[in-house]
Amino acid sequence: MCRWLLLFCFLLSVASEASTEIPLGSDVRKLSISGINTELKIRPATSSKSLKLAVKKSIPGNVSSDIKEANEAWSVRWEKKGEVLLIKVDAPSDKRLWREYTQKGGWPKFTLLIQSPAMPLEVFTRKGDISIENWKGKITATALSGVMNIKDSEGDLNLSLQSGQMNLANHQGSVEIENFSSKTVVSGLKGDLVLNNFDGSTLVTKAEGGLNLQAHRGAVKVSESKGRLIFESGDNSTIIERFDGSIKGESGQGDIRVTSSGKINVNLKSNQGAINVRAQGSGASVNVGTKEGGLYLPSYFKLTRYANMKVMAGRLRGGSSGRVYVRTESGNVRVR
Repeated sequence: MCRWLLLFCFLLSVASEASTEIPLGSDVRKLSISGINTELKIRPATSSKSLKLAVKKSIPGNVSSDIKEANEAWSVRWEKKGEVLLIKVDAPSDKRLWREYTQKGGWPKFTLLIQSPAMPLEVFTRKGDISIENWKGKITATALSGVMNIKDSEGDLNLSLQSGQMNLANHQGSVEIENFSSKTVVSGLKGDLVLNNFDGSTLVTKAEGGLNLQAHRGAVKVSESKGRLIFESGDNSTIIERFDGSIKGESGQGDIRVTSSGKINVNLKSNQGAINVRAQGSGASVNVGTKEGGLYLPSYFKLTRYANMKVMAGRLRGGSSGRVYVRTESGNVRVR
């Protein structure tokens, strides 16, 4: 079964809007949405029997006559395939036009507002913002560029953004994020997080669960969170503040800074990056060592020199228990 939004079946001038209501029936159990230069706003519906779709199409004016004519043929269609409802921005297939689109841009912009019963959701757009709120169900969302906002959701998430900004707030469920050069902000998460952000910055705050973070060049900061933290960094700095739980991490050239005001349990390694641990009020046992870097600890710690490493060990003079274990190749180590 296939339907076309009637407004987009004839020629459009500059901007047009249309809306439709799609009956779902009991056989639709998954929603798949795709676009090119498309802004998506997805919200749960009060009715379980239908999906409401509102579409706005904007056509740029300063384009060639061929592109202008092609832009008028772009449309939005929906189609049921088995248990999946597909909503798609449909573009002309002329390869010659696509070369001009790729080189000069000029494609139309679509804005889709979707109100649907919550169900597993797949979203893709080449360019454009994605906003999903109060959704209960698995979400897979991919964008090459734009801003991705997901708020007050429940269920497993699988997210990817090449460039732009990703904001995830107040989510319950496991999360996997694969970003390239995007600023990523995660707050209020209750569930496990696996995140790989190559060149963009990462901020995780007020999260509860297992955190597994990988970063290569973008700075990482984790604050006011609890659970288990595992991280791997390259050239970027890693800052951890007020984390309640175990911390295990490695760094190449980037510095690591950990600040704790209670029980601390850290296992840190680096090549050239400096490691700074501040454990206020802690009585943790400490064992830190370096091959070529400097060790900067309170004077009551004992220094032992081995053939290829110098080590300082002892216990901090505080009330709470814990453990600090650090090793570096040439990075300096500070514990206080």
